[in-house]
Amino acid sequence: MGVQLPREGLPLGIGILVLSIFCLLSGLLMIWLMFVHRKWFTYVALMAYLTTIGATATMILLIRTIIWWRDTRIERFHRVVADADNPELTIVGQATGIDRVLSYIQFYSFSVLAMVAFLWAVALAHSIFNLQGQERIRHRTTIAAKMAAFIVPAILLCLLEVEAIRQSRVAFLVIADFTMAIGMIGTSITLLAILGKYIHSRYNMLAWHVRHGSWQGSEGAGVSGTSPGKVYDRWLVTRLTIAFLSVAAFQITAIIYQVRSIGFTKAATLRTEPDLSTSRVGGEFYLFIPGVVPAFIILLVFGTTESSLRYIWAKFAPRWLKRKWESRSTGHELRTIPLRPTIAGNNASQLVLTVPPATSRGSDRYVDAEAWIQGTRKSDSSWHGGSGL
Repeated sequence: MGVQLPREGLPLGIGILVLSIFCLLSGLLMIWLMFVHRKWFTYVALMAYLTTIGATATMILLIRTIIWWRDTRIERFHRVVADADNPELTIVGQATGIDRVLSYIQFYSFSVLAMVAFLWAVALAHSIFNLQGQERIRHRTTIAAKMAAFIVPAILLCLLEVEAIRQSRVAFLVIADFTMAIGMIGTSITLLAILGKYIHSRYNMLAWHVRHGSWQGSEGAGVSGTSPGKVYDRWLVTRLTIAFLSVAAFQITAIIYQVRSIGFTKAATLRTEPDLSTSRVGGEFYLFIPGVVPAFIILLVFGTTESSLRYIWAKFAPRWLKRKWESRSTGHELRTIPLRPTIAGNNASQLVLTVPPATSRGSDRYVDAEAWIQGTRKSDSSWHGGSGL
């Protein structure tokens, strides 16, 4: 059976699928950076895990919607007609079967993400405002807080299955959105406090210290730490601003999604058959974007520090691109000169030399590789050699 999505909506569906794959790869890259830096249980690592899980669930939902678009519409219509008063339709839409499970995984991961982001912002504010506390107590509190961030949303989701709570739409939505609302509002307020502290420091030409990320400086200008594993640098305030705007956008999107779900439910109850027109394809597929973009936002905020970018460049950049970049940055040209096995050994086949550009046109510059190995340079200028990459 072929793809059921109409041709009019196929370009949009494929475009959002490509975006989803890109964001998922961004999340996986951030997880890899956390593992190589041995920071697998930090707040940033937990946010990378959760956003990647949410992006994976969203992408599977997107693929299933593209392939079985008509069947999905029909199944959702019948569910709404049979259970229109169910408040669950507000938070996971009209999903049924596997789609319903994936929707709950997505909802749970973002509920936990909101709590973890709030705890991360509190920890960062704790270091910025120099709040005192015993190290042992703070360490235990951090572990307990991380565990609570996963346990509390799970308990609240279980409470949503209680029939008495389902009878009240208001009580259902309060319990369902409690952790996400507290987390996102708390994160926004804390980030605003941190940004206010920074603006005050710049205005009064005071020192700006962030011990949490080993980032410090004077007169508001941060000093970047380039040692491996750092997730903060001189762009910390810019990253915090991006994080705050992302949280605010996610809050607005969550409200819009629930309002649209209520509207779709009411509209479906007035019909006698499923709506298979393409008029809603755009709005339906655009709602997949907030489920995948957070994975990219985490990489953008925490994975683009100088040390992380250097590590990614060293591991993933092709050799030819590294050589080209190095030749441009140093103003030298990289040349590969073959060597005779008798001179460099049976396993040596080439030698990479860094050659300065000619100072005059037509100049006949050369290097004798064998003599270069012996320490004799047969040229009218200096040369620099190195082993092959």
